[in-house]
Amino acid sequence: TIRDMTELVTMQRQLELTEQRFAKTFKYGTDMMVITDFDTGKIMHVNNAVIDLLKFEESELLDNTSHLAYKNQAGRT
Repeated sequence: TIRDMTELVTMQRQLELTEQRFAKTFKYGTDMMVITDFDTGKIMHVNNAVIDLLKFEESELLDNTSHLAYKNQAGRT
């Protein structure tokens, strides 16, 4: 059978564009944004504002918990 894939392709492209917009908004937003795993509290993603304001390298934050990052920040100048 022949199936018109136009609608599916259009929807996939729209999804890709939406994901790209979200990624840019997240990364370059001026507000601090952190994505954590709900169950473990592990930091999965941080944006540039977090890195700039807390003076951590991204690698120092990823795979730690948000609680640990906050605790470590208290001892930094």
